[in-house]
Amino acid sequence: MHGSNSGLTNGSLDLSQMTLEQDEYEVEAIEIEELIEKEFQDYLSKCLPLSSPITVPSDATIVEELKNGYRQVKYIWTDGDYKYTSRWHTRTPNAPLQQGNTWVVERKRNGIGSGPNARKKVEEVMVGINKDGNPKWISKRKWNEAIKARKTGTITKEQEKILYDGHWKSKE
Repeated sequence: MHGSNSGLTNGSLDLSQMTLEQDEYEVEAIEIEELIEKEFQDYLSKCLPLSSPITVPSDATIVEELKNGYRQVKYIWTDGDYKYTSRWHTRTPNAPLQQGNTWVVERKRNGIGSGPNARKKVEEVMVGINKDGNPKWISKRKWNEAIKARKTGTITKEQEKILYDGHWKSKE
């Protein structure tokens, strides 16, 4: 062994062996990342929507977003004349500390400008469940006014209730 030419005794490395091992590790890392991504996508499509305060259809479009200071996942679908968005998000900056991860559900119906079926555009946020079990909705305008009042420090008790009722605690 004393006169051996192995890399262990003469200080040289077999670079082809190291490259092969690095390639194997890189392939394994990619496979693990792909598995994690698949599991995450399964979670987004099958598990997270189950905690929504309104039923999310399995064919809803899923939009993941990293916002300024929080993460958001939107589930978007159409039912009749309405386009629904059930939006899960982590606590937003400047929100009350106890808010945590919540859902906000919105719906929109386009207006019809003229004719016998003329109607105004509707944009609403779900803020509860009525006694008959149907969702309770308020105008998006009132919702936005409450958000603005919170940001400026002029929020009323009624506006606090709107924001509290419209942020559904997530079980996730």
